[in-house]
Amino acid sequence: MSSLPKISIITIVFNDESNIEKTIQSVISQDYDNIEYIIIDGKSYDNTVKLIKKYDSQIFKWISEEDKGIYDAMNKGIDLSSGEYIIYMNSGDSFYNTSVISNIFIKNKLSHERDIVFGDTRAVFSDYSRVIKGKYPDNLNPMSFNHQSVFVKTALLKKNKFNTVYKICSDKNLFAEFFNENRTYLYIPEIIANITAIGYSNSSRINTSIETRLIYKKNNIPTSKINLQILKSFIITLGEKLLGKNVIASLRKLLIR
Repeated sequence: MSSLPKISIITIVFNDESNIEKTIQSVISQDYDNIEYIIIDGKSYDNTVKLIKKYDSQIFKWISEEDKGIYDAMNKGIDLSSGEYIIYMNSGDSFYNTSVISNIFIKNKLSHERDIVFGDTRAVFSDYSRVIKGKYPDNLNPMSFNHQSVFVKTALLKKNKFNTVYKICSDKNLFAEFFNENRTYLYIPEIIANITAIGYSNSSRINTSIETRLIYKKNNIPTSKINLQILKSFIITLGEKLLGKNVIASLRKLLIR
């Protein structure tokens, strides 16, 4: 039996035939020996399931059934997991390279002792990419990393799970709870995942911030930063009306790079 911790990798997918194969190949090409791969499909009606079946022998477990949203599907993945740690690599996401998990759990023995292990994320935009650095959480931001770049002890997730009352930011609620429970963290300066940076409308940003504010209030996290984000979204919306969306998009691109 391997002395290395078993890592459960969970992929959530629904009708994403264009991206699911990329994600599957990224997972099964990892050079770490102790992995179980779980795919939760929301009963796709395109070719997603056909592509999953193509790799059936390299997938520990997969199911295809209707769910009540992404966090319900993520909870199903937790129920099926038997590894020591869980990471979510959802359809369209991919590991940065084939040695990511080895770099985390072989080269860094401290990772075996922490509740939550996290790193950096490469966000891919239409014509450029940038690295988003993970940071240790604090009382203003208890989830200061991307969910594609964080490993969480399975026992904690089986105990807590995602609250499906929250439709947009249940992961933020979960990590706020972990922060308040004084869980142990380890940051490893490795790029763990590639993610596609999808542009959200300002209404989506506002809705996300409003739900985050509810979550923060529930978990006694200060809401000052969230209030500023909501104000920023309103200002961007006004700027788009006055100057045009293309002008604002160009300005934001210059600021974010």
